Order: sequence, then C-alpha cells, then structure tokens
Amino acid sequence: MKTYVESFLELLYPEKNTCFFCDVYDDAIGDKYICSECERKIKKIQSPTCIKCSKPLDFNSPSELCKDCSSFKHYFEISKSPFAYEGIIKKGIYSFKYYNNPYFYKFFGNCLLDFMKTTNYTN
Repeated sequence: MKTYVESFLELLYPEKNTCFFCDVYDDAIGDKYICSECERKIKKIQSPTCIKCSKPLDFNSPSELCKDCSSFKHYFEISKSPFAYEGIIKKGIYSFKYYNNPYFYKFFGNCLLDFMKTTNYTN
C-alpha cells in the first residue's frame, strides 16, 4: 500500500510507473521506465559485432571490422552499445537531446550500467 508521501511524490514526479516511450501508466513498469510492449520493440545488438563500432557483423565475415570501419577513418578508438540506433531507441535519444526530456537518463543510464556489468566492460 502506498504511503501519502509516495503518492504525493508521484504527482510531482510522474515518470515513476510511466513508460518513457509511449507514456502508458502501469504499476508493473516500476524502475525499468519502459513498458513490456516498448521493450519488445528494442533491437538488442547480438554477437558477432565490429570490434571498433559494435555494428553487427555477418557470421561469415572474414574481418573483425565492419565495412564502414575498414573503409573510413573514425575519430574514436572504440564504441559499445547494447542497442541498435533505430526505432524507439533513436526516438528516445532524440527526445533526450533535443526536446528537454532529461529524465530519459534514468532509462539509458540503467541500460548502460546493466550492459557494462553483463559484458564485463571496463574500457
């Protein structure tokens, strides 16, 4: 049962239990900040991936670099991402950057932290 303080805080900070992507309210969302329907729309990057930019590679690829990284000079050493930059992830990042929705950091921060823990990423 919610306390009066928790209910009052939800009035001030409505993002709890609200999907950041589709604005649906559901008690099951909690601290995930995303509903199950939107979560199914996210394309997670699977191995094998380019060792420089993390773009997906074909299983038959003779190189550890994607075509883009082997053809062009990039000004970064390495880039890692848990998700493909498309669909609702692309819209969410755009909304975070350009539409003054700073609360998206909660979702993206949690996802990146989980990704770093599961992949043992330390660089």
